[in-house]
Amino acid sequence: MAIFKRGRIYWYKFMWNGEMIRESTKQGSDKKTRNIESAHRTLQTGGRPPGRTLAPEVLRSPTMR
Repeated sequence: MAIFKRGRIYWYKFMWNGEMIRESTKQGSDKKTRNIESAHRTLQTGGRPPGRTLAPEVLRSPTMR
């Protein structure tokens, strides 16, 4: 994870599955940039922290009897 400033705009970059993700946040605030970068990482992992998987019983849908 890295954030950097180009001019007045902050950018972020990180590696995901061997691919470099680098995007502008179009923001002048480093705090907003960190939040945007964090949200992007969360979307990449499917909304779960990296390395965590759901237990099989969570993946099964309940059945109606």
